[in-house]
Amino acid sequence: MRWRWVVVLWIGFGAAALASAASLRVALDDQMAALGDDKGNLTAFNEDLAREICRRLASLCEIDHIRYDDILPGVAAGDYDLGFGNYLRTPERERQVAFSRTLWYSSSRLVGRAGQPPDSDLATLRDARVTAIVGTQQHAYLQRLADKRPLTLLGVSTMADAFALLHDGEADFVLLPVLKTYVLLVGKPPGHYRFYGTPLVADGLGGSVHIALPKARNDLRHAVDRAISDMRGDGSYSRLIRRHFPFSLN
Repeated sequence: MRWRWVVVLWIGFGAAALASAASLRVALDDQMAALGDDKGNLTAFNEDLAREICRRLASLCEIDHIRYDDILPGVAAGDYDLGFGNYLRTPERERQVAFSRTLWYSSSRLVGRAGQPPDSDLATLRDARVTAIVGTQQHAYLQRLADKRPLTLLGVSTMADAFALLHDGEADFVLLPVLKTYVLLVGKPPGHYRFYGTPLVADGLGGSVHIALPKARNDLRHAVDRAISDMRGDGSYSRLIRRHFPFSLN
């Protein structure tokens, strides 16, 4: 019996050692901040979520706002412990990194300047110039679709680049995650941009959203999953959502 208690205490000590790690290196997608989301909505939500997870693990958050396409390589290389890029799970990504439990569910939608044909929909769109961020599921889907329609695919590095093409009339539509786009357009002068077509989930355009973690850090992944579960259980996750969004992410 005494040895059983020793084992239990040792397991507890190991969990406590993880929870009291000095710091966690966190990578956040910098695109929303670059577009003027400054401390509002998605940027601030992800940062607040990261800080709450760190707090529950008794760790200091060291946060870097970096390019979207640098987050997964940075996590895979061990440069970051947590990566917040609002990632969908795909087999290719799972070969690089591990993923937390589900945060929320995502879909994609076309966005264009006001004045495009009101019935524009990706399911029937032809002979249009469409842009998407290289490395995303939206860009990969358009690559598969472009030759069949035909569509002119314009790859960009950031959401700012995508909206610059729309603004300058060099692209007709951009395909983006609905939540990212919604929080960007809220508060903007009406009449410039609008959603077209229906939200899309199939073909990798939607699904569950996760935090990326290094594959070798199973201990950290389990601790992060417990923190997310505890936040849902005590209501703090819902309160965090209401602080930043006028709708539920569930």
